[in-house]
Amino acid sequence: MRPPTAPNADKLTVSVPGLSLADAEPSASAPVIEQPARHRKASAYLSLQPSEQAVLAAASRIFAGFVANGAVTEDNQNDLSDRSVRLATRMALVIEKYVQSDNEDW
Repeated sequence: MRPPTAPNADKLTVSVPGLSLADAEPSASAPVIEQPARHRKASAYLSLQPSEQAVLAAASRIFAGFVANGAVTEDNQNDLSDRSVRLATRMALVIEKYVQSDNEDW
């Protein structure tokens, strides 16, 4: 899988709490990192553990529900995506508490 290529590929913007690889204009608080092309490509990859992948899948479905409901706006999209992750994480923790997998000892 190849990383996405943005028209403004000379710069990556870093902001807290997330990383933006889109070609949006960097905010005043987001430092701009100049990197050679090979480093830009490598930084576009993520390596998620299976549990992180499961939470991401659940969070994306929760966020899609917010989108389908018309709740997401430009102003609240970051808040709702964060809320989606918190909800998915809470669900994962509840499942971990009540469900025993075949390879787990209680």
